[in-house]
Parts: sequence; structure tokens; C-alpha cells
Amino acid sequence: MEIVHLSDIHLFSLEGLSLSELFTKRLLGILNWYRKRGRLMDHALLARVAERIALKAPDQICVTGDLTHLGRVPEFRMAERFLEGLSGYGEVTVVPGNHDFYIEKSRLNMERALGGRFNLPGRLPDFRLAAKEPALAGLFPVYFRRGRAAFFSVCTAFACAPHLAVGAVGAGQLKGLRNMLQDARQQGLFRIVLMHHPPVAGLTRPRRQLVDQADFLDAVIQEGCELILFGHIHYRHSSTLEHRWGRALVLSAPALCSTARQHRRRGGYYRISISGKAGKWHVAVEDHILSRHGGDFDRQRGFSLEL
Repeated sequence: MEIVHLSDIHLFSLEGLSLSELFTKRLLGILNWYRKRGRLMDHALLARVAERIALKAPDQICVTGDLTHLGRVPEFRMAERFLEGLSGYGEVTVVPGNHDFYIEKSRLNMERALGGRFNLPGRLPDFRLAAKEPALAGLFPVYFRRGRAAFFSVCTAFACAPHLAVGAVGAGQLKGLRNMLQDARQQGLFRIVLMHHPPVAGLTRPRRQLVDQADFLDAVIQEGCELILFGHIHYRHSSTLEHRWGRALVLSAPALCSTARQHRRRGGYYRISISGKAGKWHVAVEDHILSRHGGDFDRQRGFSLEL
């Protein structure tokens, strides 16, 4: 089993921008783009990413949120084209990020563009959001299988106030996740949780963190999993999390197209190979990082471990 993990593309477009949009949180996002984030993003690299992935098609491609920057229709169209290109090389699954659900009106844009990549049956229904609840709380978590691997997509995104980028799992998702993790454990499957916000403490500022992080960790510690993939923080992170049934690898991907000079923040994606059986899993991680001169991605040695 081989997985490609990428995250935080932040596609940006002001096409068709209306004056009313400047009276929403999007104004802050536009200012942020021109002052900081846009200077580090090179979306011309997306074509090269697709070419690289095509050289060795994976079993599953996991995108852990923030495909768009402002959650606007033109940005979602760009995201659709990119995902459609990737789908020729492997199954593609997306979990929403906070920028995909930037304001409440972004939900319909996200539904139309990304709904088919959530692994949900049929069309996403319309429903009202509760305060501090994930964007699609009634539909997640999603549980699907690829061979001996079980994937659990968790939505942490919701439309929060300006200057905030927090996320939440919510009580409903946590209850479903516990049951799903237990079921997959009993089947001897390798369990992979996909989410946008970081599941462990100390990786980002309070205004950007997962507000019910402790509740999420309790679910994982009690029921166990083998791998947690996330994004949001825009830098590489790897650690292990001990739980009742063993330990899990916790892994964040950087912003895919970032040209930042620091190694941990420089753009890239992971190839993750999984082999073995329950109690004797082997995981090997390759880091494909944007080359020093840009334009291509160099394969790094990475690491491996037993779970």
C-alpha cells in the first residue's frame, strides 16, 4: 500500500471579486496574501507535482485541506482541475481546511467543487451550522477502505471569526470516530486518520489550534490508530503518539507550493509505504521536497518505523 500525502495549496484568485466581499473576512485574507503568503507560493509547481506522482501511481492520494485561500468559486474551479489531473494516477480523497470554509457562504462552493472527493454517497445536504462546530459535522467522519488500510476523514473546518483559524472535531464526530476505530482494529486493519488541524499540542498558536484537541486525543488513546495525517501549520512535523494498543505516527505536510528557504517550511509532499500486518506494521516515509533552485522536487531519504 502506498499513499501520497499533500496539503495546503492555497489557490488564490480575485476573478469576479465583488465590493461586498471586501466587507467580510476575505479582505483580511487578501491583505495577508499580498503582504506575506502570496510571496511564498508558486502554483506553477502544481504541474510538476502531478508529473512526479504519475511516475509511480499510488494507491491513495490524501489532500488534508486548504486547497483554496479565500474559499471563492474561481479558486475551487482551479482546485477541481488540479484534483481531476491527480485522479488519473490514484484515488483522491480530500478533507476540508479552514480556508476552504473561509466564510459561511463558502460552504456551497466547497460542496460543489470538493463534495465528490469526500468519499460521501450522493449529494451533500444543506443544513445550518452550529457555533464552534465543524463545517460538515453531520456527514463526517467518513470511513473507507483500500486493501488492508482503513481511512477516517475528519472535518475540523468551520467558518470562524476574523483573525481566527481554529478548528473543532465536535462531539458527534468523536463518537462516530471512536466506533469506527474500534471496528477497524477488530478487523486488523491499518488505521489512518485524515484531518486539517494539528491533533497534538504545541504546534501552532492558540488562535489556530484545534479547540477540542484533548477530546480528540482521548479518542485516539482509547481506541488507537496507526497514522494521523494533517496540514494547517505549513511545516514538516513528525512524532509518535502512544495509545492503549501501541503507537501512532503523527505527520504533517508543508504547504505544497511553498518556496520558503527553511527546510521544514519548503514545499513538498510525502510518499508513505505501508506493509506488514496488525501488531507488526512497517511504515516508510519519503519526503519529496522542492529543490534548492526550484522547479522540481528532490526525493529525500526520509525514515521508517515499526508500529
